Amino acid sequence: MAVGCSSIRGRSQMLFKLLFILCLSPIHSLDYDKSSSLIEEKCAYGDYENVNVKFGGKYFLSQSNCGADVPLKDVNEKQPPSVTFTDAVKGKKYLVAMVDPDAPYADNPGCQSWLHWIVVNIDGEDLAKGVNTYPPVDTITDYNPPSPPKPKPGKTNIHRYFVYVFEQESELQPNELGKLKEDFQERCRFDIDDFRDKLNLKTVAMNMLKTHS
Repeated sequence: MAVGCSSIRGRSQMLFKLLFILCLSPIHSLDYDKSSSLIEEKCAYGDYENVNVKFGGKYFLSQSNCGADVPLKDVNEKQPPSVTFTDAVKGKKYLVAMVDPDAPYADNPGCQSWLHWIVVNIDGEDLAKGVNTYPPVDTITDYNPPSPPKPKPGKTNIHRYFVYVFEQESELQPNELGKLKEDFQERCRFDIDDFRDKLNLKTVAMNMLKTHS
């Protein structure tokens, strides 16, 4: 069956318009997709290759092993980990938070999420070197190391532990720090998305590991 030139030309024009629209469509990153929860993010994000987390002298979490299943003994030291974000900007202030969205059991996370750590007012220059000891670092919630409960008989209980780096709009002042410390001492059912939005934080980095008892 013969196909007219006008028909072919019409289809070509429609295809060109479709491609043009697709090219102009914005590609949304983690920072702008508010419908996407931070606790559901995966490791395949190019923005996070410089986020490193060192748990004592036992385990070094980098972008290359994000999402790895790690023995609990390698990451459950009481000392806070050292977090390094080499793209941090000198003079800007950053916040680091760590959460477990699978507490207490991955198949029934009644405490989603469990808050493990919040530190604020980290200077970008310090964060680029590696933070848990560079002053000044204001702690909102003391560090609580990974400690997932043993699984129920016949089941597994693998937990994900996310470490996030947020850019602050400005340095948090003493009165703001006091209020945050009051508000976020309860670890169970911490909502990282709500926390980010209330403080107008910009998500700039993350990493994640998995472990179990």
